[in-house]
Amino acid sequence: MFETLDLTTSIEIDDHVKYVEKAFDLHVDETMTTRIPLHHRLNESFENIGVIYGASGSGKSSILKRFGNEIHHDFDKEKTLISNFDFMPPENAAQLLSAVGLSSVPAWVRQYRLLSNGEQYRANLAMSLARHADKSKILVVDEYTSVVDRNTAKSMSNALQKYIRRNDLKVVFASCHDDVIDWLQPDWTYTLPSAVYEKKAQRGQNRASMFASFVAKVQLGKYSNNITI
Repeated sequence: MFETLDLTTSIEIDDHVKYVEKAFDLHVDETMTTRIPLHHRLNESFENIGVIYGASGSGKSSILKRFGNEIHHDFDKEKTLISNFDFMPPENAAQLLSAVGLSSVPAWVRQYRLLSNGEQYRANLAMSLARHADKSKILVVDEYTSVVDRNTAKSMSNALQKYIRRNDLKVVFASCHDDVIDWLQPDWTYTLPSAVYEKKAQRGQNRASMFASFVAKVQLGKYSNNITI
């Protein structure tokens, strides 16, 4: 069963828009409605992790907001990274930073302003986890791993899912990268724009079926090469 999330915006038809209309033979309405498919199972409860996956502009962020609002934190840019977590024991801060893929000890004692964009992104994620006191509420993370390299994305996803489950948190991620899904081991995934909802067991079965089909094709090609007519 599906419903739609309708996003309506008003467009000012100025000279630049008129140029586009004329140059590309395109009619632009003063109002534009984008319809994003919502699967009814998105309302179901889950254990720890959900992932909304799709290309940019597919509606991931809009659906993510149904679970909660992402929080961006203010850091003391002159303090070292780990010192920004002075509200918790240092050993807990070190464990948390490692859980989000910030396992480089020199980075912990570097001033926040000197961190790379990817490191600052992970620091913000660590702070969200540290400040997330109410475990009954869902923590949302948008643009997950968009600013880190893919090897880092996979390793941090593996460490992060262990931290989330160990602390019994509920987190929903939105990402345009599907390479992190197997490492996060989510309870469910929702793929846009196809509106495919999969539970963990179902996704595992589908992957096993795809692998079996791949092996069968390889074997068929292997043996067909030995057939002579």
